[in-house]
Amino acid sequence: MAAAQAHLITYLYGSYLVLWIKSFSEFETGDSDGTVEMIYSRTTLVSIVPTFATLGLMGCLTDCIHPVYLITPAFLMRSLVCYTYKFVENPESKLAFALASLLLCSSTALVIGLESLFMKNLPRDVRGAMTVLLAFFLGLGALLYNGVVGPIFDGLGPTSPFKLVSIMDLALCIFALILGCTGRLNSTEPDVDAGSIEKRQNMGKDDKSGDM
Repeated sequence: MAAAQAHLITYLYGSYLVLWIKSFSEFETGDSDGTVEMIYSRTTLVSIVPTFATLGLMGCLTDCIHPVYLITPAFLMRSLVCYTYKFVENPESKLAFALASLLLCSSTALVIGLESLFMKNLPRDVRGAMTVLLAFFLGLGALLYNGVVGPIFDGLGPTSPFKLVSIMDLALCIFALILGCTGRLNSTEPDVDAGSIEKRQNMGKDDKSGDM
């Protein structure tokens, strides 16, 4: 569920951010499509460098820090960023560009942290099947999100998709914090299973017997 929530950035940034930009009154008449496309392109351009910096940083941190300590603040950060969209009055303001960058950075941290936690806690012999299952739930989560957010967008306004993600991220932040405090998210690094260990021990005994 958390992974599906983290991957909602694809739809939040790709679709609903464009609709949010287009909702401002100054773009409702005239060449609105061209103006919206220009603003969206500038927003994406501004966000490229911070996003790539987050990719590199997370790649280093996930190897030396437990992923739960990265996931929890990332959920909290994205929750605050999404909620702050309700206070933006101009999509070309510095605040709007900063929020877009923080939205991508926090989502990048979430995706990398969750996938790192996911892979570290899976035995090798089931990783393929579980990866397929993860992809299924990602698609299911996207379907449910779009099915719910569409009517909400029409009924509650253009910032409603961001508010919904903010509430869900806050709930998952608290949930991850509880699991982390109780030790239920400790990665076990199950790369070597019990069968492999036993097999190696038996091989060692055979080698010793042969030497004797």
